Formats: sequence, structure tokens, C-alpha cells
Amino acid sequence: MDEEVHGFVASIVEPLPAKKSKVPDLPNGSDPKAFKALTEKKQDKKKPNIGEKGVDEEVHGFVASIVEPLPAKKSKVPDLPNGSDPKAFKALTEKKEDKKKPNIGEKGVDAEVHGFVASIVEPLPAKKSNVPDLPNGSDPKAHKALTE
Repeated sequence: MDEEVHGFVASIVEPLPAKKSKVPDLPNGSDPKAFKALTEKKQDKKKPNIGEKGVDEEVHGFVASIVEPLPAKKSKVPDLPNGSDPKAFKALTEKKEDKKKPNIGEKGVDAEVHGFVASIVEPLPAKKSNVPDLPNGSDPKAHKALTE
């Protein structure tokens, strides 16, 4: 390669990557040392964990804001499925009979309150009709362009 060209582009162009080996790469975790920490038992525990009792107060004060606390011990009883608590759907099954506070969109709301929250709160949607909606395309004018 010409020295002038090399000098001009050396700082702009990245070097070529190293030549690819003809031997395929080993799969991740294939090194025997890869999961050594997970398989060995820690027998000589000399230093207490920062979350355990008996840690030096100065050390705790220094690292408490940096180190996350130990998670709570896991119960041997499996967790109950979501929604299994009798109070889970209480709001859906109870009737709202004692309506004391008017909604911001209803008549009779204090004008001062309405002025304060009108730009923040979305209005109530229009009341739903008891008559079901007509199916899409049922209006005779819907396909007028196709029939002409």
C-alpha cells in the first residue's frame, strides 16, 4: 500500500478484523470453569453478608445505599394463583349504592372545582344506547361507489 494513502486513511478507517479461525467456536458455557461458582458449596463463610446481623456499623453505613438488601426468604409453600384472594374482585361484584360525590362531568358540580379540573380530567363518554349497533356496511350508502 502506498505510504501517503495509508497515512491519510489510517486514522479514519478501522483496521481489518483478525482472521477467522477455521475451527468453529465452542458453545457458550463449555469451559469447565464456566459454572464453577454454581456447583461448588461455600463451606468457609468467614465474612458476614452486608444484610446479615453483626455487620460493622461503619461498613453498613458506607455500603447500605449501594448494595441491595437480601431478598426475603422464600416460603416452602407455593404461591396462590393471582386473583385467589376473596377480596381480589370485590369492587367488581359489589353494587355502588351510596353515591355521595358527584362525578366531575355530572350536573351540580361546584363551578370552582369544575374550572380547576376541566382541563385535566377527560369528560364522561356519552351514555351507551340500549339498541345494539348496526353491523358495518349495513347503510345503503356504504357501498354506493361499488355499485355505480
